[in-house]
Formats: sequence, structure tokens, C-alpha cells
Amino acid sequence: MVFYGVFTGSSVSTSRAVLMFLLCAGARVIGRTYDMLSALALSGILILAENPGYLYHSGFLLSYLAVAGLGIFTPVFGKKKNQGRGRWIREGLAGGMAVFLAQFPILQYFFYEIPLFSLAVNLLVIPLLPVVLTSGFLGVLAGLWIPNLGRFLLLGAVALLRMYEGIGRILGAVPVSSLVTGQPALWQAGIYYILLIVLLAMRTKISGKWFALGLLGAALFLCVRPGGGFRFVMLDVGQGDCLALETPGDHFFLVDGGSSSVQQVGSYRILPFIKQSGVGKIEGIFITHGDEDHISGVLEILEEMKKGGGVRVKRLFLPQWMRSQEDQKLQETAKKAGAALRYLQKGDVIRDGEVVFRILYPDEKETGEDPNSGSLTMKVEYGKLNLLLTGDLSGEGEKRVAEETVNAQVLKVAHHGSASSTEESFLEQVSPSFALISCGENNRYGHPSDEVIQRLKEREVMIYDTRYDGAVSLSCDKEGRLEIETFIDKREKSRYR
Repeated sequence: MVFYGVFTGSSVSTSRAVLMFLLCAGARVIGRTYDMLSALALSGILILAENPGYLYHSGFLLSYLAVAGLGIFTPVFGKKKNQGRGRWIREGLAGGMAVFLAQFPILQYFFYEIPLFSLAVNLLVIPLLPVVLTSGFLGVLAGLWIPNLGRFLLLGAVALLRMYEGIGRILGAVPVSSLVTGQPALWQAGIYYILLIVLLAMRTKISGKWFALGLLGAALFLCVRPGGGFRFVMLDVGQGDCLALETPGDHFFLVDGGSSSVQQVGSYRILPFIKQSGVGKIEGIFITHGDEDHISGVLEILEEMKKGGGVRVKRLFLPQWMRSQEDQKLQETAKKAGAALRYLQKGDVIRDGEVVFRILYPDEKETGEDPNSGSLTMKVEYGKLNLLLTGDLSGEGEKRVAEETVNAQVLKVAHHGSASSTEESFLEQVSPSFALISCGENNRYGHPSDEVIQRLKEREVMIYDTRYDGAVSLSCDKEGRLEIETFIDKREKSRYR
């Protein structure tokens, strides 16, 4: 067992299993009684003594809570006689339910979603594990002397493992295979476990119906997320753009989503943020133009949607000139995924309750010959708050927008702060109080440029930059009162403050 732990990399869960096995074996050797929960606690103390940081590790928490659930909850569920036909089904259900209830808050906290078919899968997997282990052990042992016999004996394990893998793939492709719940607050998780302990303590005093209702109530309490407000977030996606917007109507929008410096930015930065927010459906994604650093993550989201999993996208909004562009990869992927396409131009207005999206550019003259200059540009209005979102707007496109009255408190600086955009005349027209810049640290383009920063500083504009602030979140009420939070704070390294 010790060698097994070493060969498999000595992960937290493996180390726990090896320590508990050694304690069990040691208890038998010296004639003492083995108690699973005591062994679990001692193994946890030994692992944390070596590295206390494991207390915040999802693998540590999931592994220990799974065993704790089996040790604490299963005896409660199994109070009644568990004999006769169907015994293994009842035991499987009790064990699966115990593990699920114990891990439920941790699954939500780290992964923001829960698998809906886990109980049913465990019911199939757990009872067949002895067959897998026996087949594997006999196959390896026999294969030392008679290889063909070893291969034959391994067929059982191979068949079952492939069946497990096939079931996982099938269920993963089902649109409702998981439920996005968002990340609960730590106080919610604490109250959930208190409610669970109270229910278990009262199990013999209440009927099964009330016990089940109590468990359901505790689970639903953990899924409650505060909403109903306006929130705008500039995500840190490296050298790229991704803006997220939640409306008081509980609808979620994205403006772009891509990066040229972060691989799989959709899977590892954009989607985790969306799921953490408890969002299972995106009402619309605005695409300012088709450069990789604005759409690579969106393509990943749509590909996941095509497979039947991930977050659902209702529609894509694109500038009208993208209707006739030669490269239609984004549009084709969206159609195959089931997302509708809408093409926008100057004068179009989209309303979501009290939030208004006013399209300022492109106009009917724009051909998209220069995608940056033709970037979809919009003003987002909520109460007294105005945000101007510019994509990579530059050149002639910026001049045309500057001809309009586009005053806005918050400006998403175009083209990551490039010197080819955010001219003095444009800033004079917009007159922002806050500027948001999305760019990668030490990027090869030198974004943002010193010229643009100097223009903003001369106007005493408060600058937020993903390199120093990480994700930047703006919350607002109808009166225009802003609350701005940053994910990190590197003010001592920032040249803006």
C-alpha cells in the first residue's frame, strides 16, 4: 500500500487512504479496535502537520468529507434492517447519499455546479468495484507467468472501466447533466452543515417525509444567491478583452471574450467566472469584431455548448459588416450550437428592463476592411450611469463616434490602450471619470501606451488596469452611485497612482 501511494504520486486522497489502511492493519496486529472516524481524524492531523495549506485544497476537503459522510451519515440512513433482496441497492443509495450530502457545499464552492446523476452513477459503480479490483489483481498476478491468461482475466476489469468511461461521456453530453449553482458564501456552508447535523440528530424523532424535506430545504438554502442589482466586470484575460454585465432582471451578457496570451481562456477564466456567478444561461454575447483576442474564449464556450454541456448561449450580437465577411467560423459555430445571430448597426437599441444598450457604431458606411476601426461600439445606460464600451475602436471609426454626444462616466479604453486610439478629441467628447484598460502583463505590443495614459492623467481620470488590479467589478444603483472593487491590488507597482 505504501508503494502504491508512492507510485501514484502521493496525492492527498491517496495519502489519506494509505494512512488509514496502516492504522487499520496496526490495530489488528496489536489487538485493538479500529475506528474509521478516529483513523480519519489522525490521518488528517498528520497530513495537515506536514502542509497546513491542504486545508484549503479541494482534493483534501472532498476526500475527507466523503469518508466522513460514510462514517457519520450511513449508519443513520441504515437504522432499519437492511436485509433481503435489494440490499445492495439500499446500501448503494445510502452510501451515495451520504457522500453527496457531505460534499455538496464543497462541490459548489470550488466548482460552482453539481452533477445531477452522481447518485445513480454511484449506485452502478460502487457495487461493481470489487469485480474490477479482483479482475485486476488476478490478471496482474497470472500475467507474471502466463501472459495470455493474465490478459484473459483482465477482461472483466477492462470491460467495466470502459463502461464507466462510456457512461461518463454519455451523461456529460446531456444538457442537464449538471446544474450551475454558483459559489455559496462560507456562512451559508456553515449553516448548511449545522442544519444537517440537527437533522441527523433528530432522525429517530421525525418521520422520513419531514427528514427528506429538511434535507431538501438545507440544500436549497445553499443554492440561494443574492441578485437583482447591476454589476459590470472587466475580467483579467491577459492580452484580450472580456466584459461581463449582470442586469437587475438577472440576465447575463458578455462583451467579447478572448485572449492572445492565455490559452483556453474560455475554459479556465471566463466560464469559471460565469459559473461562480451562478449563471447557467448567457442572454447575449456582443462581439465587437473578429480578432482572436476578442473571440477565442467565446468559441470555446460555443464548442462546449455544441457537445451538450457548459453554459447555454441564447444569441450573439455582431456588427453588421460581419454578415458579409469571408471568415464565418464564429457564425457557423454559433448556429451549430443553437445560438441565434443578430447583426447591429448605429441607431439600434436593446433593452433589458432598466438597462439600455445603445449602438453608436458601426454605421451603414462601415465595410469592416479595418476590423479595429469597425468595432461595435455601444453605450450602456442604467439610471444615471453611462458606460462606453469601444472594443478596439480606432482611426476613422473613433472620429465618427466622437462626432456624437457620447458623455460617459466609465470608458472601456479602446484597443488595450494603444496609441492609435483614445485621441484627445475623443476624450474631450466622452469626458470620463473612470477608465478601464484590459491588457496582458509585459505584452509585446507595449499596451497601454504612454501617450494614452498621459492623456487620461491630464484629465484626472481614475485608471484601472487588469495588470495591476486583476478583474475590476463595478456595482451601481439607479442614482449612479458606484462601488468599484478590484480582485488584486498592486498599487505600489502601478504608474497610475
